[in-house]
Amino acid sequence: MNAKMIALGIGILAFAGASFILIRDMGKTDTSAAASAAVPAPSISVEAPISAPEVDVPSSPNPDAGLAEGGVKEIAMDSWMEMKSDGTMSAHFSLPEIRVKKGDRVRVAITNTKGTHDFVIDELGVKQDTPEGQTTVVEFVADKAGSFEYYCSKYSHRLIGQKGTLIVTE
Repeated sequence: MNAKMIALGIGILAFAGASFILIRDMGKTDTSAAASAAVPAPSISVEAPISAPEVDVPSSPNPDAGLAEGGVKEIAMDSWMEMKSDGTMSAHFSLPEIRVKKGDRVRVAITNTKGTHDFVIDELGVKQDTPEGQTTVVEFVADKAGSFEYYCSKYSHRLIGQKGTLIVTE
């Protein structure tokens, strides 16, 4: 009985330590001397996202919108991390849905305004890091019809909401 309690206690401590490190690393943004002199450096940032997260996305957008010359579907979206008022973290993509046609070359420009993120679509073999403060262009061919989840595979971002649906129509 005593050995089981010790093992349980060690497991709880390991989980708590890993959670602390994860949360601490997700909140790191500005380590400049000016920022740390003005306010004591918190382990988790509570700033609002740099760009507005509320994006009005039509439920069935024009399938040819954003189609550039040469059959390239161009899409722009933001990626960010924030702390909600209840103290929990949330991660986001500004577009909950992307619609393209099978065979389209898709070019997604992802601007990461806060946090450590990537962009993944398992079924299409897409995986690209999106460094903070940069716009990363992810390009692929939508060679399969169907609905595919795109998500951030960093930490637990997918579980806390950083995902969307790529819909590829015939």
